[in-house]
Amino acid sequence: MILKKVYFICVSLATIALFYVYAMQAKKYIIITDLEPDDRIALHVLAARIPHNEILFVGTTIKNAARKKALTRKLLDQLRLATIPVYQGSGGTAEMYYDIASSRAAREYEHEGKGILAEDELKVMSAMSYSSNELQQHIKSALETYDAIECIVLAPPTDLVAVLEKNPLLKKSIQHVYIMGGWSEQNENGNIVLRTTYNWNMDPQASTQLLDMKDIPMTVYSSHTIKKYFGGGSCNCDTCPRIINILEQYKDQLPSLIDQQIAAYSWDQHIIQKIPALKEVIEAYSGKQFTPADPLVVIGVINNNLIQKKIPVDLCIDLNDLDVAKGFRIQVTHNLSSNIQLVDSIDIEIFTKEFISSFELLVNNNHI
Repeated sequence: MILKKVYFICVSLATIALFYVYAMQAKKYIIITDLEPDDRIALHVLAARIPHNEILFVGTTIKNAARKKALTRKLLDQLRLATIPVYQGSGGTAEMYYDIASSRAAREYEHEGKGILAEDELKVMSAMSYSSNELQQHIKSALETYDAIECIVLAPPTDLVAVLEKNPLLKKSIQHVYIMGGWSEQNENGNIVLRTTYNWNMDPQASTQLLDMKDIPMTVYSSHTIKKYFGGGSCNCDTCPRIINILEQYKDQLPSLIDQQIAAYSWDQHIIQKIPALKEVIEAYSGKQFTPADPLVVIGVINNNLIQKKIPVDLCIDLNDLDVAKGFRIQVTHNLSSNIQLVDSIDIEIFTKEFISSFELLVNNNHI
């Protein structure tokens, strides 16, 4: 009898130990967002397709990070992700960022959250600190606790890089980083020059540091690839009719999509005002279009077949070569041994099917 009890205790302890090891090594996700309209769509897909117990938290960053935190909290609650924490990260005033034309609109946007949060709450958010160490503290804690973290970086990597620069040994806990960033191709005096786009322009130093961490496996979705597959870089009723139709069809069943349209319309009107050249691309679809950039990253995480071709590359941002109208010059070099994989081609049909399936799951509550 005593031996049986001892055996039972040993087996129980072994089971607990194995469960603990499994829990520590199971895949976990950290999401970093600036909650622009395409981020909102990406979080819908994420809520539908990634098991909720695998999402550690969502962090918000850049200007109005506190306001973005409140908006993200509301969105996650609408998507039945109330148990997933939201942490505020680094932010700053408009003057703290490089004055680059492609990111000027974001630096000057002051209407974020209007029509979504109550006016008194917006006032409280505006009065709060622009920057917080909260996100960095939780990134550090997560990397110290888990062994297989995947980071979905839909915004500048400021807070992730800050943690890794101070604690380089924690890089071993990162299984993969999925990055929305990249560049556009510019014709300069008859030569094609690559210039960084929005996310990397908002924090070029942190972006450079992350790309220099060559021991971390990364997948980069670049702006130039997105532009190649989506006319004008936009999902609208002409370029992606099935996707826009599904959003229209389900907006009465998903309150989060009403907020999505409010945010998208406000952002589109601001963009048209600040960047008149985009009026022709956006105006006819205002409030009912979004860039597929961030949803593309999340769909690539849930379905590897989205990516038809990846190229191993080294990426080097030249911080001494800035064109304020376009961005920083970047050098792309093929390197078969590189841990950085550049997405070169994608399957649009898989993107569309996964997108539609995600919203069907949300409406049918099958994701819970």
